[in-house]
Amino acid sequence: MGKIVEFFLDRPLLVNIIVITVIGLGIINAFKSQKEGFPEISLNQIHIITVYPGASARDVEINVTASIEEALEEVDGIKEITSVSEEGISSIIVKANENATDADFQDLYTEVDNALSKIDDLPNDIESKPTINKFTSKDIPVLEVSFSGTYESLKKYIPYIENKIKKVSGVASIDVIGLPDEEIHILVDPIKAKKKMVGLTTISYAIKKRNLEGSGGTLESFIGEKKIVSFNKFKEFKDVLETNVVMSSEGYGVKLKEIATCAITPKDMKLLVRNNGKRGVVLVIKKNAKSDIVKTVEAVKRTLKKFQPPKEISSKITVDQSDFTKSRLEILIGNSFIGFILVTILLFLIFNRKTAIWTAFGIPFTLLGMIIFLKLNNITLNIISLGGFIIVLGMLVDDAIVIAEEINSNKEKGMEP
Repeated sequence: MGKIVEFFLDRPLLVNIIVITVIGLGIINAFKSQKEGFPEISLNQIHIITVYPGASARDVEINVTASIEEALEEVDGIKEITSVSEEGISSIIVKANENATDADFQDLYTEVDNALSKIDDLPNDIESKPTINKFTSKDIPVLEVSFSGTYESLKKYIPYIENKIKKVSGVASIDVIGLPDEEIHILVDPIKAKKKMVGLTTISYAIKKRNLEGSGGTLESFIGEKKIVSFNKFKEFKDVLETNVVMSSEGYGVKLKEIATCAITPKDMKLLVRNNGKRGVVLVIKKNAKSDIVKTVEAVKRTLKKFQPPKEISSKITVDQSDFTKSRLEILIGNSFIGFILVTILLFLIFNRKTAIWTAFGIPFTLLGMIIFLKLNNITLNIISLGGFIIVLGMLVDDAIVIAEEINSNKEKGMEP
């Protein structure tokens, strides 16, 4: 340690260059460093969701959850499987071993995905294949915006503002809560259907048979071969009423419009969102893992201000995680400034001017050096790193005073600098 001190004492120019470099790079990196509420961590959990519309909780458990759990039994590296079967939905959380590395967890994710793709006994009525997602700290929303208004006005404005926010740099995804998709309801008149001798099963089969799209094989000839593709999907919801429910060999039959009507209604999601007593919608906004939470939230706020909703819709920001981060930064800056002033005053009362100034100078110099260290190691400014900053400040002040007092004591005893 003594040789290191002597090395720098003999090279004052080098010391000055290092001090100027640390101050310059520290200030630059302070503005460029990524800021977020919490550091991104992997919770080693995989979430599997399967939607089974209209099924009871027992049907979901027997036909969906049990089949997935059976497939997961062959996967190694799983510590625990937790499943919840509710009406119309199956939710399964797979937890990896606690000592699993990032590479191990990625392998587990791949094996779980492969196991799900091999399941062939799931009901045909499920909306889609089971969705699989990793659960990390970046899934925590950074901003939630509530909108209140009529369903008709919200239906027009929410998709518009959602697309605008998605274009903001740093936004990863947006979850819309309270604005369900629309679906077509076919309202069959039982009296008319009875007169035409048409049942619900016949109507359902006729619609499925009419609404088709896919490959029909290959037509071969001496010239070559051509693929046959059928495009018979409904283009508009009113086209459903033109479906031939019953057709005779002579071409006579019953069209759906003779016995039923169609209506577009919001899908029943078993959820109703209200803001201030009015029907509402909530946009849950999540940021990218590498984006700055403060800059991202500010950019989203500017977008909301630029594309304001119509008068019949009111909006309000209900959750803003950037405020938490900014408050921690303000505490750090405030504590550093107050500590610097108090220590400087105290040192001026105890030591001479030169010793007081250089002892106090260690506070901002160390903080700027730590910011450079964080940037080089891709560590963000978050609640954990900022908490460490605050602790280091207290230790730094104590050590600086002790060292300065020791140096002064040795000088008073006649020891040469």
